Amino acid sequence: MKALLVNSQHPDASHIGAVRAARFAAGLAHRGHKVVLLTPVFDRDQSANWRHFEKELLQRRDWSEPMLVTHPMPIDGATPRKGRRAGAVIRKATTATALVFGNGTAAARVAASRPAWRPLIEGFRPDIVWSTFGDTSNLIAARSIARLADAPWIMDLKDNWEAFVPCGLRRIVAWRFRDASRVTSNADYHARSAVRWHRRPIATIYSGVAPEMIASGDRGGTEKFRITLVGGTRGSPDLPRLLSDLQQWIERRPNDERAKIMFCYAGGSADEVTAAVRDARLTCAIDIQKYLSLTDLGRFCQEAALNCYLWDKTTFHHKLLELLACRRPVVAYPGEHEESVALARMVGGSLCLCADSIDVAAALDDAWKSWAGAPRRSVSIDVDAFSWDMMTARLETLMLEAIDERSMVPSRGDRVERRRHERVEFF
Repeated sequence: MKALLVNSQHPDASHIGAVRAARFAAGLAHRGHKVVLLTPVFDRDQSANWRHFEKELLQRRDWSEPMLVTHPMPIDGATPRKGRRAGAVIRKATTATALVFGNGTAAARVAASRPAWRPLIEGFRPDIVWSTFGDTSNLIAARSIARLADAPWIMDLKDNWEAFVPCGLRRIVAWRFRDASRVTSNADYHARSAVRWHRRPIATIYSGVAPEMIASGDRGGTEKFRITLVGGTRGSPDLPRLLSDLQQWIERRPNDERAKIMFCYAGGSADEVTAAVRDARLTCAIDIQKYLSLTDLGRFCQEAALNCYLWDKTTFHHKLLELLACRRPVVAYPGEHEESVALARMVGGSLCLCADSIDVAAALDDAWKSWAGAPRRSVSIDVDAFSWDMMTARLETLMLEAIDERSMVPSRGDRVERRRHERVEFF
């Protein structure tokens, strides 16, 4: 199978939008398929390689790793502002037009990738195209390439369709992608949302658990009782609430125990968390990091006594399984979907749903007892069924099914020729 994966983020980016596509590309290549991953360059100042990859396509003999084809990273033009109210109206109208009639909200990125389409189609001849939904522009590019190549394509809903497409446009925007062979989803929660808008077969394929996140054995001693928050916060009002609940718990600890407590954070909201910690006046040690490599993030979370994340009710928290794999208790604040609770139960992880200061204090007290005990106990966990290899195997099956189905359908050229003959015979 020759698979083309189209993504809006370079594999070197730490965001799940980049990791998901890159891991699937690598997994498919390791399973013996020829894979090309098309993305923008990682840094806007880097040179794209799309002008030179045709020769590599012809000469390439080793496909054990995916081939990365990059295009320039454009700067999308800003919508002119004509006063606060008028500017808001213009922006909404511009967004609606781009979603319904144009190339999505990142049209410049679609245009930047277009020169690579024809060489990919003629030199690589993909059997199938796959693209993940971070924005509709990514889907438009994948759909366009698939149509030109007369190949099936699969739409991956990494994110919740209802959270990222305006309410009044969800049906008509979904209609633009009605020719997708399949829809894959990052969670059942997203799949249940998608089925209301997309009339295609939908399958849940979770983002896999990276080996770097899997802890083995009971943890060794650590000098600090580390309370680690991970993931984006996006201006959530729950962040100051969580920090306030944490400070209340700290204030109730004896002075000798307070000196052992440390609040830690890793993720893309480091500046926001730094400001919130300052406002909350946490009376403990602080360690705030930006994006970490997967190896460093695994170590960071495995050294914690307790890992936390902020629950966003509009989406599925993709880091849940990896946090559970660290074999530490996990706090979801201020709640979670039933799907996440069921997953934690399935793998044997400890997921605490904390809605207020009482719940937070109870979870921290339990974690303290475990951390201060000798030997320090870790949660037993089994995430083998959610490895990237297992998830890639599911995607591989869907891709092969889509290709087989397409082989039963006449090609576009044959369909055009048949319609031409039908018109001649009719007249």
